[in-house]
Amino acid sequence: MTRFDAQFPKKRISAGCLIRSDDGRLLIVKPNYREGWLLPGGIIEAGESPAQGLRRELIEELELDVGTGLRLVCVDYLCADASYAESLHLLFDGPVLDASARARLRLDRSELTELRFCAPAQAYALLVPSIARRLATIENGQGPVYLESGAAPGCAG
Repeated sequence: MTRFDAQFPKKRISAGCLIRSDDGRLLIVKPNYREGWLLPGGIIEAGESPAQGLRRELIEELELDVGTGLRLVCVDYLCADASYAESLHLLFDGPVLDASARARLRLDRSELTELRFCAPAQAYALLVPSIARRLATIENGQGPVYLESGAAPGCAG
């Protein structure tokens, strides 16, 4: 990092994934470190692209490898409040899982206590409010395109 870079503010970046069952239910997870339910995903580490970090989080939390076929559907900036610093949240559209793929999911008990596939309305009621609002806002939209260094994820060198 150069001295010039050091003067810029730092923001937390997280990425979540919309994972659905083949009958239209949405996967949500219950963390052990905070109240409420979340979408699968997590904090992006230094040196990771958002898509790389999301793939790592899904493998760590659920033993689910989504490959490189992620499509960005939402970028959400959250300002600081009493609990959290400002942050940038990226939401990607993920895979649709059949019964066989759902049976292979393995929960990382060091971070999560439960996973559940819910009808969208039930998921919205359980999710933390900021995520429920995010989903309600994008429900009927197309979403933006996601690039890494000007190319599709997994193509940049």
